Amino acid sequence: MLRTDTIFTYARTATCRVQIYDGLFGTPVVVASELDDNSGLSITNAANHLAASVMKHGLPHRIGSHNPMLWIEHYADAALRAGQRTALWPSTGSRFTRVEFDSYEMRPWHVDPSRLTAIGSPRYHAISMIEVEMAIGRTLRDEDLRLSDADRSRLERTTPSAEHVVLFPFDATVSIPTRVYRGCRTPLGALVTTTDQQGTRQLRHVVRHAPNGFAWGIPALPGADDLALMLLVDALRLEPLTALTGAPCYPEVELIYSLFSAEIVTVLNDSNSERHWELRHEEIVAFYRRHQYAVCERHRRIMQQPNSDSIRPCSQCVATSQSSSARDAH
Repeated sequence: MLRTDTIFTYARTATCRVQIYDGLFGTPVVVASELDDNSGLSITNAANHLAASVMKHGLPHRIGSHNPMLWIEHYADAALRAGQRTALWPSTGSRFTRVEFDSYEMRPWHVDPSRLTAIGSPRYHAISMIEVEMAIGRTLRDEDLRLSDADRSRLERTTPSAEHVVLFPFDATVSIPTRVYRGCRTPLGALVTTTDQQGTRQLRHVVRHAPNGFAWGIPALPGADDLALMLLVDALRLEPLTALTGAPCYPEVELIYSLFSAEIVTVLNDSNSERHWELRHEEIVAFYRRHQYAVCERHRRIMQQPNSDSIRPCSQCVATSQSSSARDAH
């Protein structure tokens, strides 16, 4: 079954068509088609970067798998460039190539190592259309392969925002009941991700104390406080309010995130055999439940101040307020 059909932007200015199929044996099949009007790097010259970008944006749940996808390049006759008309690329008709990568580990791409990622070096094997049809479990028609003007207007465009190098050195495909947070140290700095049934993504960092990134394992580091705040915000699915300074604030956890940092974040250990720490969603929620009355006490103090109508109380504050009103009525 065809799951995704999009015009995909890669290597800043290049475009291609990307189709993602459910493979017959559980491995997704990606068909990347060169466009005849592509003015950037070809799908072949940027294969390891394009494949990494498609994995991150189209198959994030497969990152870390031993065999995350079957990658196939497709050139229609109009897209065959003069330099590619070799024994591998005859002069007419659509041509397919199965691409194998020697590694699927994310790494900086040599063309732009500070912003773009890639996977391992590619190896190419010419295959027939019948082999492609066997892989995707359906018959291909001309209209499935050639991109018409109507297709261009119909298809969505996937334009990844400016990428930061994101490396996932651990297996992100483990079966988990809710969410798992993991952190490790990379040559480019600390990396923290969250994995759930929708896949793996990098934990958002709203800078409060540490513009240089997250930290853990050592008390009193500014990056540990930022990590504590972002873990609580993500686990509890909190939306920010705007403080008087214009910065985002999170009333539910403002009083306790430093305590979370001291009790939890500063003891996270990535020196184990797996080279990363792991924190479950349930552990974060349990901490919040143990300390939510402190948050409510803070809310009560805040709500006694003038111009406090914009402060959002948590559910415990509401319950406490209602109980107090009931007692006062009696």
